[in-house]
Amino acid sequence: MLAYFVVLLLAKNFTLTYRAKMEIALAQFPFFIEALARTGATAVFVILGYDVIWIVYAYVIGGLAFFLSSIYFFREPVDKPSREYASIYIKFAIPLSIVSVSFIIMTNIDKVLIQLFWGYNQGADYFSVVRVARYINNITVAFGMLLLPTMSAMHAKKKIGEMKEMVLQAERYMSMIIMPAVFLLIFLAKPIIYILLSKQFYTAIPVLQTLPLFALFDTLEKPYQT
Repeated sequence: MLAYFVVLLLAKNFTLTYRAKMEIALAQFPFFIEALARTGATAVFVILGYDVIWIVYAYVIGGLAFFLSSIYFFREPVDKPSREYASIYIKFAIPLSIVSVSFIIMTNIDKVLIQLFWGYNQGADYFSVVRVARYINNITVAFGMLLLPTMSAMHAKKKIGEMKEMVLQAERYMSMIIMPAVFLLIFLAKPIIYILLSKQFYTAIPVLQTLPLFALFDTLEKPYQT
């Protein structure tokens, strides 16, 4: 699994370049190839009756497919790393890594604290529905992927007025898309839990009705954050 994540991190240099150039569809295509290769390898290993360790190898195969496809679609020449480039990258990456680590802690510490101070039942109620609400956050992340390169290009060209206008437009259109999903989860929380989980998780209805509000606020501030 460590080899799988190392390969993914190496390939992200190419996919992030696609996003910076606003080639969003091309940036997502290697993910599709990775999922296809990993799922196909997993199915083959399971059908042939291989050991569980081969399922892990299927992830490595998917990671290699992701890496090779990212390189294949990369149209620009790749230069050799230099000391100056490494110095600039380290100065940029260290603060960013601190933010990334902090984000991982912030997104997972809630589950630990709930189980620590309340109990496993409350933790199960929370964790079972938080993943449903996170689908809205995934939509917000997709919007951010589109906004960041576009606004970066405007900032480089000193088009501050157009940036402000785009922020307001993005907030309006994002709210138009997200609000129906948010209110759907709030008012139909009970049947959603019944369909996706079971009646045993009805105690999580207040949690499911509250979490979408956080997703809504996160969506509304995303254009300004970008």
